[in-house]
Amino acid sequence: MLTTEEKMVFLKEMRLFDDASVSDMSNIADVVHEVYFSDGDAIIVEGDVGDSLYFVVHGKVTVRRSGMEFQLGPKDCIGEMAMIDDQPRSASVISIGDTTLLRIDRDDFHRIIQSNVRLLRSFLKVVVEKLRTSSVREDYTMKEVIKAGVIQMSILPKPDFLFSTEGKPALEVSSTYYPHPGEKVSGDYYDYFPLSDHQMGIVIGDVMGHGTHAGMIVCIAKGCLHTQIMSDYSIPKVMSSLNEIVYRFIYTGLSDQDDLIPPYMNFCYFIIDLQSHTVSYSNAGHNVPQYHYCAETENINTLETHAFSLGRFVDMEYEVSELRWEKGDILVLYTDGIVDAENKEEMPYGSNRLEALIKQNTHLSAEGIKNTILEEVDRHCQGTYGDDRSLIIVKML
Repeated sequence: MLTTEEKMVFLKEMRLFDDASVSDMSNIADVVHEVYFSDGDAIIVEGDVGDSLYFVVHGKVTVRRSGMEFQLGPKDCIGEMAMIDDQPRSASVISIGDTTLLRIDRDDFHRIIQSNVRLLRSFLKVVVEKLRTSSVREDYTMKEVIKAGVIQMSILPKPDFLFSTEGKPALEVSSTYYPHPGEKVSGDYYDYFPLSDHQMGIVIGDVMGHGTHAGMIVCIAKGCLHTQIMSDYSIPKVMSSLNEIVYRFIYTGLSDQDDLIPPYMNFCYFIIDLQSHTVSYSNAGHNVPQYHYCAETENINTLETHAFSLGRFVDMEYEVSELRWEKGDILVLYTDGIVDAENKEEMPYGSNRLEALIKQNTHLSAEGIKNTILEEVDRHCQGTYGDDRSLIIVKML
C-alpha cells in the first residue's frame, strides 16, 4: 500500500502533473485510489462508459483496439478521454500478470482542476499530444482516435432540448450538424447547457480549416469550457479561459503545422436569463451574423461584436452585449456553411435569403424553423456543400 507521500512522488513524475505544486499534488494524492488486478483481469472494457483515469504503478497491461494490441507499463496513463466526456471506452485494457494502478475518478479530477489553470493546461497538452503523435504505434494516431468522426459527434448535444423553469417549459432548442463533405471531422462546435434554474448557456464556434487538426481544437475547447463553467460561467471568464487555451495550443508547441493557416477559433457564447429576460453574449471573430428575432417589433437584429478570434492574442478582453428576451423571441445561430452554400451558378444562399426565411416562419417551432432552413438551403445548392454546417434555433415559449 502506497503512502500519501509515495503517491505524490510517483504522480509528480507523470507529465500530466509537470506544473503541479506541492499543494496540488497533496490534493491529487488524497483522491487517487490504489487498485490491484491479476493476470487476465479486465481493467477497462471497450464499449463501457468510462469515468476513471488510470496510472500504471507496477506491472504491464495489454491494450486491445480495432484488432490491434500493444503494451503499456509503469508511468503510463490510461483513459484520459474519460476525463473530458462520458462516451464509451474505445479500447479494452487487460492485466498482464499482477498489476498495481492508481485510479482517479472524473468527478474528483474535475473538482481539482476546475479552478487550477496550470493543471488544466497540462492535462489538455498531454491529451492533445497523445492524439496527435503516432509514437511507435500506428493505431494511436489522431485519425484512428477520431475514426469516422466518433469523437466529433459524441461531444455535440442532443439535437432537441427543452429547458424548463418553475416546472414549466420555457425554451425549446433544436440543432443540427454536418461535417465538411470531404472530411470525417470538422472545426464546427456548438453546445447548450443549463447554468442555473433560470439560466441557459449556448456556444457556437468554428475553427479555421478542416480535418483532424481543427477537430483537436474542438475537443480541447469543450474540455476547457465544461471545466470552466463549473467554477465560473460568466462570459468574460469563459472567453478568457478559452482564448488562453487555444492560444497556447497554437503558439507553445502543441501545434507544429507551420504550413497551415493558424487554426484560430471563431466563437460566440450566449447566456439566456429567464428571470431578467435578457440575453448576454460575446462574439470572438464569428464573421457571419447571428440573428435575434424580436416578436414584439417583428424585426430581425444581427448580433455582432467586434473582437479577434480565440487564439490570436494571449491577453484579450471580450466585449459583452445584452438584449431583451421575451415570449416568442428567436435566436438563429449558425456557421458559414449555411449561407455560403452555392448553387450551380456558384451563387451563395446568402444572409438576405436567410433573414427573409426566418421572418416567414416565426410561427413554427424551433425544430420546424430548423428543418425549413435546411430544406431551403439544400434546395438552393441541390445537396452539394463545400463546408461544415451547424445550425441552432432557440425559441422562447
